[in-house]
Amino acid sequence: MTFEQFQASRRRCEDLAAELSADFGSEHKCPGNLYLGTLYIDAVQPWWPEAAQQGKWHLLLDRNEWISDDLASLERRLYEWAVSAGYDIETTDDLCDEYAAWNKSNNLSLGSADEHLFDENLTDDQRKWLRSFSERWQAARS
Repeated sequence: MTFEQFQASRRRCEDLAAELSADFGSEHKCPGNLYLGTLYIDAVQPWWPEAAQQGKWHLLLDRNEWISDDLASLERRLYEWAVSAGYDIETTDDLCDEYAAWNKSNNLSLGSADEHLFDENLTDDQRKWLRSFSERWQAARS
């Protein structure tokens, strides 16, 4: 995956903690950008300590932290970290296998995932999984 493809996987998210089922240590929503479905750069918020108000975007990797208005430079850091960490960049073949297994485990035989994003016969959790899957599919095709 190229850096440009990584950037193209960016999706605005209004609550990263809820999307990632993670505890960000705040009762506030944590908006930001999600990459490849699990990596993120969060937006600096007005309620953060004054020392953090030196930029619009925040990136935390391991024990290193950056705050900047330059989103592209933070995305480059995140991309390089993902590549160096051996982050698994999914292929469409991988995703086809995963989708078939998910259909089987849910006793479903759905066609194209994007055709069922709003299917009211599915549970909320199933529709949420399909949305995430569709985003990963688009990233793999970029």
